[in-house]
Amino acid sequence: MLLSVLFFIIVFLVNSVLFNRSLIPIGTAPHIIYNSTLSFRPNSSIIDQHTEARIAIILETGGEQINAVESVVNYDPAKIIVREVVMDRSFCDPELTIEKSINARLGKVVIACIVPGQGFSGERGVIGEMIIQPRKAGDFVLSFNPDTKILANDGLGTDVLRTAANSSYQVLELSDYSPGSGVLTSPRVYSETNPNSESWYATKEVKFFWNQQRKGDRFRYAFNDLPNYTPKLDPVSDHNFVSLPVISDGIYYFHLIVERDGLIAPTVHYKVKIDTTAPPKPIIKASGRKVKAGEVVRFEFYNQDEQPSYQNGFYVSLDEGTFLPVLAQLNIPFIESGRHTITLRVFDNAGNFSESFETIQVSE
Repeated sequence: MLLSVLFFIIVFLVNSVLFNRSLIPIGTAPHIIYNSTLSFRPNSSIIDQHTEARIAIILETGGEQINAVESVVNYDPAKIIVREVVMDRSFCDPELTIEKSINARLGKVVIACIVPGQGFSGERGVIGEMIIQPRKAGDFVLSFNPDTKILANDGLGTDVLRTAANSSYQVLELSDYSPGSGVLTSPRVYSETNPNSESWYATKEVKFFWNQQRKGDRFRYAFNDLPNYTPKLDPVSDHNFVSLPVISDGIYYFHLIVERDGLIAPTVHYKVKIDTTAPPKPIIKASGRKVKAGEVVRFEFYNQDEQPSYQNGFYVSLDEGTFLPVLAQLNIPFIESGRHTITLRVFDNAGNFSESFETIQVSE
């Protein structure tokens, strides 16, 4: 909200006087490429219940200049405490930091700042870092709130955030896992192919491995779409790794128990999100395919995607230029005569994409 208020007057005046944002003239592609992404570093980890952890909010600009950021992070206050937000490695100037707040009741962290002049143009930068303290053993997630914005240095305050990746972490009582503890505890499960349980991956085979406390421990596992499941008659292994095929896209869970001397530790559940299928090609509808120079063509875009990791939005390229994010309806005035190609691309959150093409013939 803060950044929206700051830029409202500028955006309103520029749009009203100089631009119609629904019209894009054919010409040299602008510098802005609308490809900024946000993530956490690390985006997955194992954390000791009794120690603090430092987690950074990372901006990757995709080459565009950034004028302001508003990062809003949600967390579960019943699972972790956010003790502090530190800015010692941030590209934000402390004097131009609009907000740096922690709401422990709602489980929300806000960092907002303005970057003056040419803005931040580095390939990658730290917005801020959170010092967190787990409350208990288990899993927790950090997620970006929809209010998160990355505003370009284009005089309009254009939100150029393409995607924001959430993260997941395991909190353990690590003293229970020491070799001499003698305590039968649930294994720590990792995945080489799918390290972040909150991210989508285009993997057709998932690899899991886990710690083995004592020789002779036996492991029973299952891999299905049930969030809570305890392996009973499922495969048993003496090894601490397994590679499992994925039959179809969706959300799956790896379940693991360890057995020792007739005792069974609580079941461990590890979520993976799989999407290996490119989204269906989007549909382009145009008001005309043969027009005269100076005429406006009205486009409508439709997405047929029903894949689980669908990413909302359309990206358009004019004559093999830069892809720009657009709404489902777009008006383009064609000034120059000749043959012009419109490319429409859609993405999913696993990195798969599809595109469609339309040709407009412009005569004198």
